Amino acid sequence: MSNADCGGALVCNQAAFGFGACVGNCATGGATCVPDSRFSECQTDILSPSYGSCVSCVSDQECVSAGTGTYCTPYNGCQDCRNDADCAATPSTPVCAGVCVGCVSFHDCAPGQACDAASFTCGTSCSLDQDCPSGTCTNGTCG
Repeated sequence: MSNADCGGALVCNQAAFGFGACVGNCATGGATCVPDSRFSECQTDILSPSYGSCVSCVSDQECVSAGTGTYCTPYNGCQDCRNDADCAATPSTPVCAGVCVGCVSFHDCAPGQACDAASFTCGTSCSLDQDCPSGTCTNGTCG
């Protein structure tokens, strides 16, 4: 879904409902962002993919100045990384999950290792069945 699908008065909010939804355009007065809410700022940069939507932040500088992260991700707010490439400088935490972590699934680990969902680290310990390549976590160890 894109802005073109919404007509002139509405914009596409890509984060809405996981697939996008047409919403009032705050940049043209078609909607008002709610102060002190998660999406309190209006994106008025016409070149931004989130133009006209109420977002969490509008610039990386805003996040850095507030000390809440390095990058502005409009629908997820200020974060320390946007993708795995932003974590390349930290080999022990190469995966982006808003912050750089060791893993988010066992696919990020060496063969046979688990990704512990509680600590986001690779090893032999686990918290949940899906942490393990075998699909079974018993008493904190992959089976």
